[in-house]
Amino acid sequence: MANIGVARASIYADLSATKYEKEAIKATERIAKTRTKSSSGDQVSFSAMEDNLRLDIAAKSGAIRSMTTAQGYLVATMNALDSGDYILKKLHDIAVQASDGNKTSTELSALDVGAEILGDEFHKLITTANFKGKPVFSETNTNMKIGTGVQDTSIDIGIKQVEYDDLYDHINSPENSITTGITYEITKPLTNDQKETILARTSGLNAAQLVVGAQFTVIDQAANPNTTGIHTRDLYYVDGNNTVIFDPTAIVSRNTDFKSGYLDITISNNAEASDDFNIVSGNGLSGSIVKTGNAISYVDPTHGSMNIGQIDPSRNGQNGQALRINFFDQIVIPNSSNILNGDFSNGLANWTAYADRVNFGNNFTLADGSSIPTPTDIQMATVTYEEGSGNPDPSVLRNDNVPLSLSSPPSFAVNVINGQLKLEQGRFSVQKGYGIVHGPAAVSDTFSAGTGDILRLDYTASGNHDDYHVAGYVFNTTTNAITLAINETGETGSGRKSVEITQAGNYRFVFVNGTFDKSGGLVVGADMTIDNIESENPYSIPDAAVQQLLRSTSYASSSDNQNFVKDVSIAANDGTNTINDTSKIFNTEYEGKIMVAPTLNLEKPVSFGATNSLGPSGAADPSIVVSKIEEVQTRIGSAKAEAKAHYSVLESAIESSTDMRAQFFWGADAISDPEFFADTAYSAKQQIMQNNAAAILAQANKSQGGLMQLVDSPNVIEA
Repeated sequence: MANIGVARASIYADLSATKYEKEAIKATERIAKTRTKSSSGDQVSFSAMEDNLRLDIAAKSGAIRSMTTAQGYLVATMNALDSGDYILKKLHDIAVQASDGNKTSTELSALDVGAEILGDEFHKLITTANFKGKPVFSETNTNMKIGTGVQDTSIDIGIKQVEYDDLYDHINSPENSITTGITYEITKPLTNDQKETILARTSGLNAAQLVVGAQFTVIDQAANPNTTGIHTRDLYYVDGNNTVIFDPTAIVSRNTDFKSGYLDITISNNAEASDDFNIVSGNGLSGSIVKTGNAISYVDPTHGSMNIGQIDPSRNGQNGQALRINFFDQIVIPNSSNILNGDFSNGLANWTAYADRVNFGNNFTLADGSSIPTPTDIQMATVTYEEGSGNPDPSVLRNDNVPLSLSSPPSFAVNVINGQLKLEQGRFSVQKGYGIVHGPAAVSDTFSAGTGDILRLDYTASGNHDDYHVAGYVFNTTTNAITLAINETGETGSGRKSVEITQAGNYRFVFVNGTFDKSGGLVVGADMTIDNIESENPYSIPDAAVQQLLRSTSYASSSDNQNFVKDVSIAANDGTNTINDTSKIFNTEYEGKIMVAPTLNLEKPVSFGATNSLGPSGAADPSIVVSKIEEVQTRIGSAKAEAKAHYSVLESAIESSTDMRAQFFWGADAISDPEFFADTAYSAKQQIMQNNAAAILAQANKSQGGLMQLVDSPNVIEA
């Protein structure tokens, strides 16, 4: 379909009409000259031709009526544009006044109110202007269909909407997803799945109401921070969004210690191999989650970075698997130790050496008179004997009282070497095979420890001349109760050991070296080193850490057509009890079918011209609103010129069609004479019809795309 052309097409139509008018006259003259020559047999043909010409006359009459109606439409259009131009001129005057930087705030506010009223009037006028019940302005340049007088041929005519959204907000850009608290408008029909996602986030609506033009406001989801438990919101995910945070507003409220527990996030329904959950590492600031490999740390606002757990390797959130973070059972606050010289950087300061033999089950006495309790032999690690060895003497079985050889005694020594406490025995002999010998020892000064404090240390042990049999422990200076941290025997060993304080009080560390004659060869001796002793305060994993962990969990899908709804289960365990929540992942492919609902206000108040800071050196730019009004005025002016050109074209076409109709009447009268020359008249008539139709269609095609864009606002202009 094409629109009726403009000036050039009008000239062409006039020339064509003149040309074919002459052809009609010539044909009529030939008819008059030859009417006496026709035979009686030709009169039947003449009668049929007369009927056809009269039909042509009727067609031309209909085309003239259609074009006249189209002229009425164009008059209504030009009236609407004139009215819109008048409103814009008044709006322009107000904007010029408001751009005066000398206006008071009260004056500017009054001008803003007046401008807003004019903006509403302009929008109302443009959007409601109509002709015979149809909108004056259309989206497609096709408001009216005009007959041409030629069978199965018509012309579409219309004035397209003028763009003014940059001045007055009434049409916004397409959106693909919805956000809490925003009002949207539906611009294209939605699928049932898309409607379901909207209904899940709105109130008081049903699917039948979600049609083009409908507006809806997305509401916040349930999350009551005053109730205990986990509260997560549904995720609205658009295919191709890549990685998004699952729920940046998740809430965990339990007031418990999640130590020894876990956090689980599982797609319980419709999981796909394309689904991935990950932990997004934060910025390292207070309250953030930091991921290093599979290790998870929480930056506590008080204590700094705390290593709280790690991602389960068999439930790592990849390829549709659940994501599980296992929380550690022992977590200490760094640098909270109150053990003096626990790293032996000051040699043996705050430590007392005991370079003698220790008999387990009996106290030993330091030089200052302090009595130091020891574990019993039965409490110590059980020794084993080499295969094929004889039976040990019952007197030394699991006992450290084996007599020493006087000819080869031990060389007990307690020193700090390379920043480590070292307990040495040297090489010595015992009188009975398979015996155990303990000593020397080192004892710390007294330190305080609270319930739950974690005592940690690094150790190494080496059976240089036979197996080692070593002990490390703390004892309560009030009750003498012993808690073992090191209780080992073997050829070589090392590691980091820890012990938890169960009762607050004052304590001392004790380390005792030892050796075991495993071979029964009577030659023994072992060494032991200690370092990095700390008595650290325990750390409890708070709600805030688990909450931030949830808020740092991301979701991604590599699928372009994932399942529409996925059920998600969330569980947080504190080692004993579990709190749960459920949510959903919706696939929300709106594909530009919605937009943020327009404000139906001026995009910028006219006072913005006096109050903005967009000019040079931060000064106001007074033309910023005025220029927008002028742009729309230019578009309105162009649309008026276009409509007037269309009107002129129609006027010319009506005149030409009227002349042709007159010629057809004349031809019909001539044909009624039975002596009409059939071939000549019929040929002339057909050519006139064909050329007339071609002229009108050419005019229409010449004008395609000539119309401007028009606006959107309500005020009815009747035809």
